Amino acid sequence: MLLRYLLLGIFLFVFTLSQAQNNVEILARAELEKRGLDEGRLREELLKRGVDLNNIDPNNKQQILANEKTIREVIEMLEKEKNQKSGGTGSTTPGEPPATPVSQERRSVDEAALDNQSQDIQKAVKEGATIEEAISEKIQESAKEKLPGATTYGQHIFRDKSIKLYRTSEDAKPSKSYVLGPGDKIAISIWGPTQENFALEIEKDGYIQPTGLPRYYIAGLTLGQAENLMASKLKNYYYFQKENFELTVTTARTINVNIYGEVFTNGTFNISAINTAFNALIASGGPTNLGSVRKIQVTRPGQKPKNLDVYLYLNNPSITQDFYLNENDFIFVPIAEKLVTISGEVNRPYKYELINNENLNDLLKFAGGLTVNALKSNIKIKRIEDDSVRIIDLNLTQLEKSGKNFEVRNGDEIQILNIDNLVKNSVYIEGAVENPGEFALNTGDDISGLLKKSRLKENAVLDLAYLKRFNDDLKTIRYEFVNIGEILRNPQSAENKKLLRGDNLIIVSKELFVDKYKVSIEGAVRQPITIDLDKKSNMKISDLVFLSGGLQEYATDFAYIFRKDIEENNAPEYVYVNIKEALENPSSKSNILLEPNDRLIIYSKYNYIDGSFITVGVLSGSRVIFLFILH
Repeated sequence: MLLRYLLLGIFLFVFTLSQAQNNVEILARAELEKRGLDEGRLREELLKRGVDLNNIDPNNKQQILANEKTIREVIEMLEKEKNQKSGGTGSTTPGEPPATPVSQERRSVDEAALDNQSQDIQKAVKEGATIEEAISEKIQESAKEKLPGATTYGQHIFRDKSIKLYRTSEDAKPSKSYVLGPGDKIAISIWGPTQENFALEIEKDGYIQPTGLPRYYIAGLTLGQAENLMASKLKNYYYFQKENFELTVTTARTINVNIYGEVFTNGTFNISAINTAFNALIASGGPTNLGSVRKIQVTRPGQKPKNLDVYLYLNNPSITQDFYLNENDFIFVPIAEKLVTISGEVNRPYKYELINNENLNDLLKFAGGLTVNALKSNIKIKRIEDDSVRIIDLNLTQLEKSGKNFEVRNGDEIQILNIDNLVKNSVYIEGAVENPGEFALNTGDDISGLLKKSRLKENAVLDLAYLKRFNDDLKTIRYEFVNIGEILRNPQSAENKKLLRGDNLIIVSKELFVDKYKVSIEGAVRQPITIDLDKKSNMKISDLVFLSGGLQEYATDFAYIFRKDIEENNAPEYVYVNIKEALENPSSKSNILLEPNDRLIIYSKYNYIDGSFITVGVLSGSRVIFLFILH
């Protein structure tokens, strides 16, 4: 049943508006086509029964209820006729393809989806939306889910709910620049020595007429102008000061706005007049990825078109007040002509639309300027020119000094490099020194001076170090050998080379050439540890236990050494240890000499309990299961 009500609501909405919204027409006619019903036949049969869809007000519930039964009967009759022709006997009209049966499952899914839509529309109407607004909002909601991500800066405000489309009933107050028109409901309040309140609606002819007073024509005036006019007129009848007078819009009229061009949904949209052109574009989904966000034209019959620039709005949102709409205004979104991408060290890397004579300096402003790490001396511009890719190197520092601007073209890709990507005026040292890192390079600096700043460690290898140095292309590198010992003995030697920017001196530590081995103790000890052990060490088990803080009170009297020969690739060996004897008598054989990479494992008494058994089942031969509980 809800399906039929939804269909009925769409029919009434589409076929009773003089300028219906294009996307809603598509929805309704798609539903007619899906059902195999002809719109002309529907209208014809309704006229035979005295129902003219053109004369039904979709906002008049009494009219809808009065004609609902007739409309539903005609829809059911037409569907019945169609089913008899296509399905009953299995025959088809010559030349026509056979009807495709619709499965019950498919029909159930379709009806469930439409039922959900119907419920959403009914809920919106209960919340105060008109039928037009409720259906339009539902279509916009479905369409918005399919919108692609923004590719050009400025598109995002139409796709991420930065701007909303207001309903007529919402408590959104228009500004003083709101243009009044027939259908607007206004309130006039006077307080002070005399008091009066008027609730008025602007008539079709553009006037209001307070009770007992003349007509005042205010349609076409801004709210601010109308307030000044009415204040001056009503002073002839009431005594009040300017600050004791107020004219407000209580309910905005609905208007039809035509939106065309590079938008996701072209057509005529019925919206509240409280919306500006920015809000109205939300109804159409906003500009496509081809559409301009800088040269949107707002046209009113008999007036010069206004240019809507989203970038101006983002810098000054108050400009929306200059874009209130009237009945049958047109909004046209042309194709963007000049799109330029900027990446790298700018605060807002994106693709931007430029207009008129805007060029590089303007682009940098839109992008939020350069970051502190931006390399200004070498900006890269990738340009398609004469069927080939051209790379342009630009020195922004020199350009700024000249006071000139650089012309950018449609499709240009501009990259601002990071200064850290360059070879700095610095040198580096790493390895066996007390102060490794980056040092400033001054004229005449040499390796000897760098060694004094960084201070060599005692374990530094002196007869061989490496100087990592850039080649002339500042991209590839080479390694030069350096004798540090010779430099320390004779700073005047040829080994003490002058440093170049980007040089990195690597001092090797003697520790790198020493094989390191470890032993560890774990389990029921106070502090499990792993320590270095030399091959020639004479450390025994008792020493390692002592270094670990001793055994825990729940330690077992035995332990195991997990041992693997580091030279022979043999299977690991497990060595039993009488840990009690090793500790009580360090000179005993139980106090084994440790070898590199030994792991001494001390076990806990809690890991072991006596075996117990239970008998399971009643079998000819009882089964005994031993339970071992390990902690």
